[in-house]
Amino acid sequence: MLGIWREYQETSTIYRFRRIHKVTIPQSTENGTVTLLPDFPLPVEKGDVIGFDYAAASDKNTIAAQLYDSGLPEIYEAFKWNNVFTKSLRVSNKRDAVKTGAYLRYFAIQTNFTSKGLAKKSPICFNKDIYTVGRALNLGGSGGELLNMLVDFYFPCDGHILSLKYYRVISTSYSFVGIWEPIDGISKYKLIYKIKLPVANKGFQTITLNKPLPIKANYIIAFQHLKNGPHVVSNKAHCSSCHTSRRCVLPSQSITVGMILDMEKCKNHDSLLRNYSMSFEVSPAEKYVGGLCFILLLLRIDELIYDQLQSSRGKKTRGRLHRFIFVISALIEITDSTIDPGQTVLSYLRDNLHLTGSKSACGEGGCGACTVMVSAIDEEKNEINHYSINACISPILSFDGLAITTVEGIGNVKTGVHPIQERIAKAHGIQCGFCTPGFNEDIEDLYKSDKSKFSCKKLYDSNEWKAYNPDDDETIPKNLLLRKNRKELNYTMNGRIWIKAQSMNHLATLKKKMPHASIIAGSTEISIDRLLNKGKIGDTFIHAPHYLNKDIQDNGEFLKIGSTATLSDLEKFIMEKIKPFSIFEALEESIKHFGSRQIRNVATISGNVYTSSPISDIMPILMASRSSISLLSTKKERNILLDDNFIVGYRKNVIKPYEVINYFKIPINKETQFIRFFKQAKRKHDDITTVCACYFLELTADNRIKTIRMVYGGIAPKTTEVTETTNDLIGMKWDRIMLEQASIKLMKELYISKGSPGGGETYRNNLILSLFFKFYLDVCQMLNKENIEKIYEPITGASLYDTIPEKLAVGKPLPIPSALKHATGQSEFIADMPKFKNEVIVYPILATISPAKFQIENIQEALKLPGVVDIISYDNWDYVDSSFQQWSVGLESKECLIANEETLYSGQPILYIVAENMGQALEAARTVKIDYQLSTDPIVTIDDAIRKNSFHKVSFDPEVNFGDVEAAFATSSLIGEGEINTGKQEHFYMETQSALAVPKDGDALDVYSSTQSIGLDHFLISSILKKPQHLINVICARCGGGFGGKDFQSPLTSVPASLIADKLKRPTRYVMDRMTDMKVTGGRNPVKAKYKIAYNDSGRIKALKVEAYFNAGYSMDCSFGVARKFLKAVGGGYNIPNMYVSCKFCKTNIGSATAFRGFGTPQAGIVTETAIDSVADVLNIPSESIREINMLKDGERTKLVGYESLTTMRHDSLRKCWLEMMQSYGIEDRREAIEKFNKENRWKKKGICSTLVEHYVGFNKATMNQGNALINIYLDGSVYLSFSGVEMGQGLNAKMQQVTSTALGVDYDRIYIPDASSYTIPNITTTAASCGTDVNGFAVLDACRQINSRLSEIKKNNPNISWDDMIKEAYNQQINLSASGHHKFDNFQDLNLKDNTGCDGLYVVWGTACSEVEIDCLTGDLIVKQADIVIDVGKSINPGIDIGQIEGAFIQGLGMMLLEEQLYDPSTSKLISVGPGKYKLPSIGNIPRTFNVTLLRDGDDSEPRAIHSSKGVGEPSLTLAVSALLAVKKAIKSARQDAGFNESFTINTPATPSIIRNLCRDEFTERVKKEIETRNEKLKKEWCVRV
Repeated sequence: MLGIWREYQETSTIYRFRRIHKVTIPQSTENGTVTLLPDFPLPVEKGDVIGFDYAAASDKNTIAAQLYDSGLPEIYEAFKWNNVFTKSLRVSNKRDAVKTGAYLRYFAIQTNFTSKGLAKKSPICFNKDIYTVGRALNLGGSGGELLNMLVDFYFPCDGHILSLKYYRVISTSYSFVGIWEPIDGISKYKLIYKIKLPVANKGFQTITLNKPLPIKANYIIAFQHLKNGPHVVSNKAHCSSCHTSRRCVLPSQSITVGMILDMEKCKNHDSLLRNYSMSFEVSPAEKYVGGLCFILLLLRIDELIYDQLQSSRGKKTRGRLHRFIFVISALIEITDSTIDPGQTVLSYLRDNLHLTGSKSACGEGGCGACTVMVSAIDEEKNEINHYSINACISPILSFDGLAITTVEGIGNVKTGVHPIQERIAKAHGIQCGFCTPGFNEDIEDLYKSDKSKFSCKKLYDSNEWKAYNPDDDETIPKNLLLRKNRKELNYTMNGRIWIKAQSMNHLATLKKKMPHASIIAGSTEISIDRLLNKGKIGDTFIHAPHYLNKDIQDNGEFLKIGSTATLSDLEKFIMEKIKPFSIFEALEESIKHFGSRQIRNVATISGNVYTSSPISDIMPILMASRSSISLLSTKKERNILLDDNFIVGYRKNVIKPYEVINYFKIPINKETQFIRFFKQAKRKHDDITTVCACYFLELTADNRIKTIRMVYGGIAPKTTEVTETTNDLIGMKWDRIMLEQASIKLMKELYISKGSPGGGETYRNNLILSLFFKFYLDVCQMLNKENIEKIYEPITGASLYDTIPEKLAVGKPLPIPSALKHATGQSEFIADMPKFKNEVIVYPILATISPAKFQIENIQEALKLPGVVDIISYDNWDYVDSSFQQWSVGLESKECLIANEETLYSGQPILYIVAENMGQALEAARTVKIDYQLSTDPIVTIDDAIRKNSFHKVSFDPEVNFGDVEAAFATSSLIGEGEINTGKQEHFYMETQSALAVPKDGDALDVYSSTQSIGLDHFLISSILKKPQHLINVICARCGGGFGGKDFQSPLTSVPASLIADKLKRPTRYVMDRMTDMKVTGGRNPVKAKYKIAYNDSGRIKALKVEAYFNAGYSMDCSFGVARKFLKAVGGGYNIPNMYVSCKFCKTNIGSATAFRGFGTPQAGIVTETAIDSVADVLNIPSESIREINMLKDGERTKLVGYESLTTMRHDSLRKCWLEMMQSYGIEDRREAIEKFNKENRWKKKGICSTLVEHYVGFNKATMNQGNALINIYLDGSVYLSFSGVEMGQGLNAKMQQVTSTALGVDYDRIYIPDASSYTIPNITTTAASCGTDVNGFAVLDACRQINSRLSEIKKNNPNISWDDMIKEAYNQQINLSASGHHKFDNFQDLNLKDNTGCDGLYVVWGTACSEVEIDCLTGDLIVKQADIVIDVGKSINPGIDIGQIEGAFIQGLGMMLLEEQLYDPSTSKLISVGPGKYKLPSIGNIPRTFNVTLLRDGDDSEPRAIHSSKGVGEPSLTLAVSALLAVKKAIKSARQDAGFNESFTINTPATPSIIRNLCRDEFTERVKKEIETRNEKLKKEWCVRV
């Protein structure tokens, strides 16, 4: 056989070739000659290698090749090799006689060899004629010496030449097994292990190796001295997870024997089986023929390559295979050839490599849980650069040849953690732990890339921590990076093509050939397409790598930016050049707020310009500065001015499909020219634009306008340049008259009509004028030579608590038990669990319109698709029930699992697609079509429901009545009324709703569920499946956050997964993606409350009446329970003698509202505090004074019923918190300073407000307030602890360990807590209501008391006995060392709301907070300057955990009050604000600049129903965030008063920048209002509505 091999990569250590052509040479007769004369020239070019596979061990063999020019008839040169075994020739074209310049071609080949020896043998291969692996040849020898040579060893991916090596073996008495380790990448191998096998004397002999072989990925195993004959090599392997063993026997009849190792997977786990022992059967020595000794080498290759080889056996495959090389996690070098071009880094890490530390939480690069660090060599500087990326949106092929460090790569619990991991774990930087790996990698990158930006206060003794110097950090193997990575890449897999451009000209050539291919640089846009199209993305990708054109130059006149330079590159370049009103300042202002650092590290200006998004941050700057771009094509290079003609429509521009951007030229403005960029978004940091603008101004010497340009984004389908207004302004003086004219004209030219896409038309119209006014003010300040200073404010704060001197675990701020596992990414969540054999996944198809009848089409076509196992609709639902009832809180409520005939809400599952993987499920989802017919207009908001009288039917509308409200109003001279709306809030737990159901023997089922309520999942799965509960085991190791969202809605995944698993008898995994989770599940109840308040002129409140409407969604879920708590929480903390509160439940076409942290108390707090603030406004008295007058005093009664700690203020806790806060944080002095600030500033205003909370802990139903525990003590003294609670980041496991440690006197770290399970603890109640520590802690104490009682005699007789000795003695005395504890609260009666008897809960937590804010009156931007919290937690079991919970709850409260906005399409009831791109959560930029938390030192430390008198703190401080809301209101009030608007107003939640700006009435808002009235758009429909 003859093969032609062409070089495709050159590295520093190897030439790599791929075969492009082959010719089979016929077998000759003995001593015969065969001549092959092809009738066509062979495709040989300069540098190709000609290889011959047939060669015999004979000195008579010859191979002759006649060399011809393809264009001339004569022969130029002939080659002849004698005594050849395997030979190759490198072709050249140095012959002067070739006049045509064409390369020489092989035209005739003649071979002459005998048929002895190897002549009859085919090359050793995986699959004959396809994959040549290698061959062994004998060079002869004498005196028993054999010299073996390995020639042309081919990697089994279409034959890549790796190396030419010689090995010498002295001896013919033994056979050997050798293991070869790869070194220097992929080209060289060294022998690391050798086993000598004795030669059999008679017959075949079996030799077994009873120890593991040190084999790793890419290792070679070689067998020497194996006879041509019936050899057997067997392999016994076991699974590292479950120890399942398997025996594999591979017989061979060839002259050499070998096998691929470690390739099989365990039937129970996704992990590979590991070799434990091997057996060889070899023939007797005397049967060797001719004394030959052979070597067989076989690579241990990646399983994906192996699978492809196996699947291709028996059929000839076309196309080329590529090997992609990644250094992953600084541990191993990965070589792979089966990557889908559309595969992301995260998918590859998790699905291919099973590195699950990096998490998928959003899928759009918006949360950071997937962050990994990339390291690449800068060839110019010969140094390694590090940068972080979002793995969930970055294509893995973009990083071919680079290093990707995941959290696994920097440290682990077994071999040692990294100093960063240690700090984040020990310093309480962890709660649920789901996103902790991403934080680790971001910090690692920050510290490695720029230590100057990294600072951390020294809070602990340095001796307690590992020292860290990033320069000495060897997590990145530098030797693996020091190689060029500019290889050609043209790769096809699964119908998709990936091509890497080698140069800008090459990029242009590729674009000419494939004009509609997607150009990939940062890939931040592809992720959006993937999300919007059910995973579908383009078929052809052209990769423009970073090094292609990344240069940035400044010649003083222009800034020239290469097309592949990233935003981070540009940010670093301009940082030292920033001056006021310069182009550098404008660019910096845009870049620093552009996405996250991970996005900026890969995103390019080119991507912004290509997509031409109407909300682009960069386009307004480029257009206003009159920048230009150089466009490259195969025809020519042309320059285009970026002006209003560049963008021709929505995401359309004048760039031709065959053109690519080469570079940008941005003019550097002169000192007489002013340019400034403004961006306004819902959230200042990492958010897309609401409206942005760039202004360019050139003035004459007398301050008249010479040139002015205004460019806006976010106001139209494209970036818009203002023309009419600017033309009219030329020549005008820069003064207020010009401003007035400009405002009038801008509104006429740019007005955004009602119903425009994006919504918020009034706000955006206000911004059009406000942003220009800000520019006007800035220029005026510059002209007046006023200094405009930008101040960076670091985040600071203090946490104060009492220390516990005793050596007890209780009271210590110990880290949570799994902190280091979280920090190293080793904590396993449901999506991380290894894939089971035969596993299927579930993907729901959701309703997009409601209420609507629907028709499903193409189900049968979808079922025929590869990998689609089943599609479940209501028609083939095999169970009696398609809904379930909530039985824990409130009334029973039907939750529908699947739609029947008519959709109840947009987001309701209509179909469940069951497939073998997600790609197949998404393909089926794209195939299925659903037609909708709207039944009636959707009911979305509370106002819709009231207008259409749409209410849920309940047994009674809950209400409470204290005193005589009507009489109080009749006798009061001062009465105020108002209305306030609180918005819907999304839980946004980091781990989405997830479940995995696994059928077991005996018709049993293991269900892994991310749930707060194991008992509810257990009950519902059993009831719907009609299985007894003892056959179902619900397991929850941990939740990646819950916040109440996994109390009653986790069955939305656990039940369907269980039903499908039971039906198919296959493991079934149902993990919702973020968008699905947000659409299917509900959130916090929106509330509309109308209040009426009576008071006297001193501020004493006489009566309060509240009528509340709850948006329950399509079903009641637990809205009744939320309302019940709301009723009692209204007026909480205040002595209001007469109160009436009622609730009604609106039935709407949105997802059912459900439990949420606070459970009605936050809404009640907003209503109460708003009413009190209205009293202060009327009386012109500080609201803090009103609160102090009406605050509950020691001994006064609350509105609650039950225990004394519920009904009566004890220990004067609330007033102590209030006074501690007022005095410690100087509230009065700060209020005076703020009043002064507001008088001196017109467009920036501050506000300060203090509020309080009365939050009662526990359930109002006795069965919910019970706990169970199981303690087993083993002979070595270790302790097993299980209890009826779920760890979800609140630190429950840590506190239970501390309780156990203190009660038993055993070390904290000797206690182990397993996964929570319904088999271990039956009938588990939900972990919620801030009482998980109490109900479980008392149960743990009960078990500990039992054990201590049994051990008491041993302790009495041996006072100084050690724990270990005591346990051994107890065992010898046959004492039971296992105890089951249980706890219920004595004298607890269920709440009867009708007559207001029973118990509301267990006890009350009291707290106060003060928030100080600063607002930008022109944009609505907000900064929380300071937040001070004082809370009475009793005696904290773990202050570190409790303070973290207080801080986290408060920040989540800030999200509810100020940021998190749920928008719906009123025409379809479809949720618009899905995913972090559209639904904005608090980020680091929203944390108060100064954040103080104090645990009250002299509080209620004797609460009998709080374990160790440590009160639950998971929820109360969320309500305290209302202080920030009302502080904003005070700031707005100051702004309105400055403008002459003194009437009262209400601020609804969330008070987003749009709400703040619209309420800050001034001349610009009035102009917009007037324009709206003029246009008379009342009948137009809103594009979106807030819920």
